[in-house]
Amino acid sequence: MPTRLIAPMKYSFATALAGCGQQAKDYKKVRYEHNPDPRERYEITVTVQGAPGPLAVAEGGARYDIANRTCLPDKDPYTGAEVVPGGDVTLLALHPRDPGTWTGTVYADGMREAAYFGTEVCTWTFGGMGTRIKATGAQEETRFMPSMDADQIRREETVVTYFNRNSYPRDEVIPNYPDLGKTDRSQVGPILTDADLFTITMSAKKVAP
Repeated sequence: MPTRLIAPMKYSFATALAGCGQQAKDYKKVRYEHNPDPRERYEITVTVQGAPGPLAVAEGGARYDIANRTCLPDKDPYTGAEVVPGGDVTLLALHPRDPGTWTGTVYADGMREAAYFGTEVCTWTFGGMGTRIKATGAQEETRFMPSMDADQIRREETVVTYFNRNSYPRDEVIPNYPDLGKTDRSQVGPILTDADLFTITMSAKKVAP
């Protein structure tokens, strides 16, 4: 009698584990979609001033986060980790306008709201926009990475970020160094003078859809 009970129990447990694994695998195949009709559009202008040499390569990215986390699948029961990303980064084209100046478009409502994982519709919040600028695009060069958060973009602000000229075109110690810079000049430190710095300015302007 015990033998007959144990076998079905083992089979059921194995089947349940297989089902969970397949479910998680299917979730990972889900791809978040862009809003097919975005309306909240902003033009971003990026301008380099005082750099010690040319900065020729610029890329942009917009960050979006899922607002209602309850729409996501349950976390992994063993690790407690999310089985799918809770956000998305959308690459944005930055077009050269003049030497050291680029423009691009970002949509605050750039992601499609949908029930990606079941019946609850996932809604989105706009996190802001970042840029990555390099001298020539070589792998070892410093990545100069100014950014604007969502509030700054919606208020159509201008944000100036200060960078150390010594990081150009590459850091002496760390290849591909991610230099975020400082938006507060006083945080750069008293040792560095204005002659030791250059700036990258980002400004936002709302555009009618």
